[in-house]
Amino acid sequence: MSRILLIFGLTACVALAAASLASAGNTTREPAVFASAELGTFEIISGILVERKTVDQRGVWLDDTVACAKKRTLRVRATIFYTPAAGPTKRVVRNRKGRVGNCSEGGPNLGFTIKAKRHGLACANGTWKPGTYSFITRTTHRASKLRAIGSLTWEKTGTC
Repeated sequence: MSRILLIFGLTACVALAAASLASAGNTTREPAVFASAELGTFEIISGILVERKTVDQRGVWLDDTVACAKKRTLRVRATIFYTPAAGPTKRVVRNRKGRVGNCSEGGPNLGFTIKAKRHGLACANGTWKPGTYSFITRTTHRASKLRAIGSLTWEKTGTC
């Protein structure tokens, strides 16, 4: 039952974030989203932060009842699906596993900064190509299997 509520809460959180981004209108700010999952005082967070030429896809864990020196093993899987106006969808997948400390400052810290240019997703100036992007960050605590899934769909308009 608690897992069902957790999934519902996570879905509502992501939906609210997407709605607030959509209502922002025509801003020059690229999108971002954070998703969390909780099990008692233990929390897993996945983040997606799109910048002009990169995307940060990272995860972290937090627990106020545990010392900051405590480390836990997390797995972060970052996936990008890119669909241009014409042509097939391209997929980029990155995986990382590592021991991460509690009390992370500055937000999620295990994961990736993915450069659009390195993966053929950039215009000549290094900014994202026009098209539809789906970014997914899955952060999993290996021992408990608790997982936070952040998902963000972004329509990049304009031309290169």
